[in-house]
Amino acid sequence: MEKISMQQRKLVKEKICKMDEVMFGTVMNGLCKQGHTQTALSLLRIMEQGDAKPNTVVYSIVVDALCKDQMVGAAFNLFNEMKRKGITPNVHTYSSLVDGLCKFDQWEEVRLLLDEMTHLNIFPNVHTFSMLVDAFCKKGMVEDAVEVLNVMIQKGEHPDVVTFNAIMEGYCLRGEIDVARRVLDSMIDIGVKCDIFSYNILVNGYCKQKKLDEAMHLYCEISQKGLKPDIVTYSTILQGLFEVGRVECSENLFTEMQNAGHSPDIYTCGIMLHGYLKNGHVERAMSLFHRWEKQKEDAYILIYNRGNDGFFKIQKLDKARSIFDKLYSVGLHPDVIRYNVTVNGLCIEGLVDEAKELLRKMEDNRCSPDNATSNLIVNGLLKSNKTNEAMTLLKEIIQRGFPADRVTMSLLIELLLLIGEGPFLLNMIPELHLRNEK
Repeated sequence: MEKISMQQRKLVKEKICKMDEVMFGTVMNGLCKQGHTQTALSLLRIMEQGDAKPNTVVYSIVVDALCKDQMVGAAFNLFNEMKRKGITPNVHTYSSLVDGLCKFDQWEEVRLLLDEMTHLNIFPNVHTFSMLVDAFCKKGMVEDAVEVLNVMIQKGEHPDVVTFNAIMEGYCLRGEIDVARRVLDSMIDIGVKCDIFSYNILVNGYCKQKKLDEAMHLYCEISQKGLKPDIVTYSTILQGLFEVGRVECSENLFTEMQNAGHSPDIYTCGIMLHGYLKNGHVERAMSLFHRWEKQKEDAYILIYNRGNDGFFKIQKLDKARSIFDKLYSVGLHPDVIRYNVTVNGLCIEGLVDEAKELLRKMEDNRCSPDNATSNLIVNGLLKSNKTNEAMTLLKEIIQRGFPADRVTMSLLIELLLLIGEGPFLLNMIPELHLRNEK
């Protein structure tokens, strides 16, 4: 990188000195949205040295960014700093801190902060309430969320679509789809304009409960309400239809999606490929797979992952191997999860030596195996009655310092039962137990 000259530094400094609070706020807001929170914080410190001093808006921008970065402690330090300097926080400052605390389940601190707001005559707005509702719903505390909603209405704040969507999502997460549907209907009754996300929440809920007729009915209702299904709507229903074996309906919807102007993204492609394989339509899956290859979609590793995993599950070993090998030919590199799927497939087929060879290839390709990789191969060796090799590999797992999970412990016990109480194995039990407790 070319060095900045003294003249350039002087010009930059002059420009910064001419900036007012609004300009600083605009720049810092842009930086925070792009994830450059520390740079924005540095600009705040530069402001302190010039004529344009940091104000409530500037501090609130950085506080919000720190909370979004899950640096709540740093956000509170800045919050306390602005109060010490006599800069009064506003509802946006408090709302950001409330949101940050909710993400860490610090409910008592949230209550204290809300009390402080009220004491200072800074009242929560719809954004603050919606954050609380959303936080409670994500934790499954829907009753608490509804209580906040009632308080919100009592205080004269009208819930918006974001508030209601959070409530619907909370009920759906608990499997109470019919209640979520009533929330949607109540939104419409009181004149809150639903968005496509509102419908997608319910569509997803119905699909998860395999109530595809209800999901399709809702899909038809979307257009009647003047909205358009998006790629999320289509992908969710496609996956649901495949789950219940309605392959022809899935194909029709896939065509309908494209006719509506939605090109399938990587996730939709993966759903189609996996759906065909799950339902035993191997030739259709291969046809789709090769079509996407020709369209230069082969850079999408997810499609390969879906295909590789699916073929193993339906015991089409040659096709699974072919897809896995193809990853390298197109310049893609499998991650440890993909290797583990392949190792597992090989071990299930009794091809443990091939799985061990793949373990070596992982290391050659700078993809470090994890505990699961080794456990899968040890288990495969035991099922193939290769107990000595299993013990050797188990020693390697322990020597590498992998944290021993329940699977490792159960394999260790299985080895003890098979080959007797060897001193090495017996000594490993307390060591692994202590390692897990650290």
